[in-house]
Amino acid sequence: MKGIFVVASLTAILLLAGGCEGTAGSGSTGESTPPAPAATTSTGLTGPGIADEYGPDAKRKMDVAWQAFKDDAPEWPYLRQEWISIGRRATSTLVENLYGAMLISAAGNFTEGYDRARGELILLGELAVPTLAAVLEKGTIYDPRTRSDLRMPTGMVSATTDIIAMSRGFAVPYLAKLTRKDRPTIRRSAAAGLGQTGARSAVAPLTKVLEGASEWSERMVAARALGNLRFPESEAALIRALEDTDAEVVEVAARSLAQHKAHSALPALDNRRQRAQAAGRHQIAAACGAAAKAIRGSR
Repeated sequence: MKGIFVVASLTAILLLAGGCEGTAGSGSTGESTPPAPAATTSTGLTGPGIADEYGPDAKRKMDVAWQAFKDDAPEWPYLRQEWISIGRRATSTLVENLYGAMLISAAGNFTEGYDRARGELILLGELAVPTLAAVLEKGTIYDPRTRSDLRMPTGMVSATTDIIAMSRGFAVPYLAKLTRKDRPTIRRSAAAGLGQTGARSAVAPLTKVLEGASEWSERMVAARALGNLRFPESEAALIRALEDTDAEVVEVAARSLAQHKAHSALPALDNRRQRAQAAGRHQIAAACGAAAKAIRGSR
């Protein structure tokens, strides 16, 4: 997580400085748990919060629960469920708060705090996915100090995608949508996340990236991701990718086929190796030859 601590620090500090009123002055030091966003104020992810959007009883439950989270109190798991029971918008606020706490901990190199917040988001599972996907879709994090948006750091894009992908098949539609966003970093991260889901439903959107993306780096990520999805459709897409115009894409596709131990790919690998050798495309020839050898050796 060291790289994320570095790239996320500016955004997290801005969140701490401008979006945590009522909690920042709690007397914490650099050696203790960093202050986290208050439950009923904005975490800065989607813009200013509305103080009275919840009734007084709901606000009380959320405030008490958030304090329990900050204190790592034993009643936190029960209070978390109480918070979730308030409703979908309240659950989204919980996800935003935990995400903000993750950013703040990253800014302070506070590994324990980062891991706690991340673990809570993973525990929420499918409940967290829509909110986290919306953050990635926007591609920015709100700076409450300037009331403007900051570009989301690349490391946090990857970290957020990893959490989403842990919801496996449920995450696929959200990640598939993100492969069509404007920012290349988000598209590549989403494609990698699809491979992490292990879901058969992820093969189709990855195939679209592999066969339709104009950027070779995105096609390469898709080829690598398909290597993690051992389904016949994955092998068929990877065999077709052996004809890609970019040598790096072909090389990754060949390695993914070897990872699959795809004996059905041997004729295509041998043919591609021979044609590449004749054309002087030695990188492709070597990659296809190595993959075919690995597959034959796996018998």
